[in-house]
Amino acid sequence: MRSAVDAILRFNRGFDPASLALKREKMSASSFAFFRGTFHLFASDLTAGPFRKWPVAEAAGPIVGDLHTENFGTFRSVTGEVVYDINDFDETTSGPYEFDLRRMATALVLASLDASHAFGHGVLLAETFVRTYLDALHRLGRLKHRREFERLPERHDVKTTLELAAEQSRTEMMRRLAAESTRGRFVLQRVAGRLKPAGQEAAAEVAKAFAQYIENCSVRTARGKRKYRIEDVAFRFAGCGSLGRRRYALLLSKGEGEASWETLRLVEWKDSLDSALDAQRPEWSRVRAKQVIANTLAFQLHPKRYLGYTRLGKAPVQGREIGANDARFPHREFTVFERFEKAAAIFGEITARAHLLATMGKSGPRALLGEIAGHEDRFVHRVLAFAAAYAGRTIDDFHEFQSRRVEIAKAWKG
Repeated sequence: MRSAVDAILRFNRGFDPASLALKREKMSASSFAFFRGTFHLFASDLTAGPFRKWPVAEAAGPIVGDLHTENFGTFRSVTGEVVYDINDFDETTSGPYEFDLRRMATALVLASLDASHAFGHGVLLAETFVRTYLDALHRLGRLKHRREFERLPERHDVKTTLELAAEQSRTEMMRRLAAESTRGRFVLQRVAGRLKPAGQEAAAEVAKAFAQYIENCSVRTARGKRKYRIEDVAFRFAGCGSLGRRRYALLLSKGEGEASWETLRLVEWKDSLDSALDAQRPEWSRVRAKQVIANTLAFQLHPKRYLGYTRLGKAPVQGREIGANDARFPHREFTVFERFEKAAAIFGEITARAHLLATMGKSGPRALLGEIAGHEDRFVHRVLAFAAAYAGRTIDDFHEFQSRRVEIAKAWKG
């Protein structure tokens, strides 16, 4: 008989104990947080477990994989502007587009419950998401070049979202996170348990891999690959789904000579594991980080800054900027259902755009429209039925997780 906790313990065996302790705490917050931290369970249930017999549309291509509400948010892009887009592609792979729709629809049901809405309201949010996705495929599917997407006017509700988010200063963020140790040299402050010393061995390993990271960094992002220097390195605790992977915060200074608050940049490096849709255990292929960055650049209309990849020893790692304007969708603040419904529509349009951008010159998700032509309602109902059923399964799994917390804590002490 399937046990969610047994599967979780198997999958996370060998990860960093401190990260796992934080992950256990985060996953205990709600069924939505549990869902966030168990993509591997979702992937297994979808491909080899109790949901493997659900019919799925054949149309396939590059997918996000772990698509959920908190993987949408604001960030400063290579254009210098703050944009709203999908912001995490750790589990990206190729597969049926319907997998992304199922994951997101389930996330909306669970996020709705977490925001104190009724279960049925969550299903309505999921329906808004799926129907907006299909509508966007119809409207945007005729576009053939990225520049045509770039010329599209921003949705009014997305503009409103960005206007409500006060733009933050990178320099002010750096003043909170760093300190000037000597004139022109800076170190990261160990803030609220989020950062801890990386150690000399790890710092040396990062320094050795740094040149390759800069070489493999987006040319636009690196501004002609001008000189960068590592000021400090710290181990970083963040996220929920990917906690357990090594993460390092790199404090960089840009340009020659002494560093200043204005020349500082904060970059995160993170282990790039193969998608759980492709691997039953945490493992990596040699080119995994390169694949993640390539898919990220394909999915995002205006990519995040400092996207790049390198290797720490044998492990592929991906890098990106940690910016002052990084913000995830705060679903608990959307207690007014109509506001949440508008957000679900934004998610649907952005997901359709991402799928289309990643397959320019190919049929991509356009093939899905042909496959379900004349049966759109049946397709939508199938995705909603899955979302309702898997949300129920997740809630049951969450209760099992809660009932075995002592056992999990003991297993994750290392």
